[in-house]
Amino acid sequence: MEDLIAKIAKELIENSDTEYRVSAQRFYKKGISCIGVRTPVVRKISSKYFKEVNKLSKEEIFEFCRIMLMRNASEFSIIAFDWASKLKKKYEVSDIYYFESWIDKFVDNWSKNDDLCSRVLGPYFFKFNDQIPRLPIWAKDKNKWFRRAAAVSLLYSVRRKKNIEDGFKIAKILLNDKEDLVLKGYGWLLKEISNNFLDDVYNFVKKNEKEMPRISLRYAIEKFPEKLRGEFIKKNS
Repeated sequence: MEDLIAKIAKELIENSDTEYRVSAQRFYKKGISCIGVRTPVVRKISSKYFKEVNKLSKEEIFEFCRIMLMRNASEFSIIAFDWASKLKKKYEVSDIYYFESWIDKFVDNWSKNDDLCSRVLGPYFFKFNDQIPRLPIWAKDKNKWFRRAAAVSLLYSVRRKKNIEDGFKIAKILLNDKEDLVLKGYGWLLKEISNNFLDDVYNFVKKNEKEMPRISLRYAIEKFPEKLRGEFIKKNS
């Protein structure tokens, strides 16, 4: 296992770009740990080495993912979540315990959070709809990454016109969250719901606009027709 991860590390280093690494670290308010490899290149490396593990059991591959996440560098998290996403047809209900531990121990910026949500958690909750009740619990967790994940994990479903009411429930719980990234997360969720259920999002925003932080509101109404968007912007400018 360590030999394979060492080979991946060596190839990542060979493809690193110092200028890109510096710009990526500046992009995040608190900085990130990264080798400096552009994401399309990382994904190619990921696919290349997945061929060496794809006949292993799901549990063995998840262990590879865990060890790569321990490396902390963003490139390893991209590979870990990519490998986990390739197993989505094999997901079982109990796999949520792996994913929750990854949020708890390894997610430390919005990029890791959103990659895990879009590639792993989204398909998981879409497949196992009976696990959706976990999300309101996440939305009240002290860890802001669980709270953001409660919203962002639903994007996969709402884009497929599913779990719309659950999306509004999460948005209501997070309505006045203290973390900017959580507010943006549920605003993003509402924006995606508005693509197919504009009237419902309009009604939600109208009902909650006095309490809704401006950043969440602006995300939520981003795809509204200009006239409707102007109605809220004028009141909240």
